[in-house]
Amino acid sequence: MVDGARARVVRQPNRGRFEARRAGVQAAAGEYVLLLDARVTLDPDGVRWVAQRVASGPQAWNGHCLMANPDSPYARFWNVLTYSAFAAYLDDPRTTSFTLEDYDRYPKGTGHFLSPRAWLLEAIDRFESRYEDSRFSSDDTHMLRAIAARDRIHISPEFASVYRNREALMPFLKHAMHRGTTFYDGFFRPAPVSSPW
Repeated sequence: MVDGARARVVRQPNRGRFEARRAGVQAAAGEYVLLLDARVTLDPDGVRWVAQRVASGPQAWNGHCLMANPDSPYARFWNVLTYSAFAAYLDDPRTTSFTLEDYDRYPKGTGHFLSPRAWLLEAIDRFESRYEDSRFSSDDTHMLRAIAARDRIHISPEFASVYRNREALMPFLKHAMHRGTTFYDGFFRPAPVSSPW
């Protein structure tokens, strides 16, 4: 926790992750917003480390997320997919950044993501679900693509977190089905022809 940090809980009926993120970002009062999923725990020094970087000007940072129990069969499943897609970074984790042009080569997601609040609000305003129920949309892919079109997204093993993966078959299968739907929406639906900025 950063010295002097305070938290406020915003409650609403469950309408999915995107609507929860929208409500939280709109209610936030600070210059930056840290998006953090319930199953993700920050490295104790990660926030202090990244705070020193953003002090020099507006920057977006994606967290470097590790599995809490990497030897479980469920974690191994996700790690195989992740390492297959993002080997260019995961074979040599380092402090770097990417734009929309090389977006697909780097791990990213709003489960651990820091951004200027204004950038997130712009991305949220541009988000359009192709589903009647936005819970099936890949809210993070479309939001992060919008931010990457605006400026570089940074990533570093110094800004680390741990993800507590599901360790029972039925929750794992339910999560995998949902991620399959959002993956399809995020990577196979047509992308915008040009940058909105």
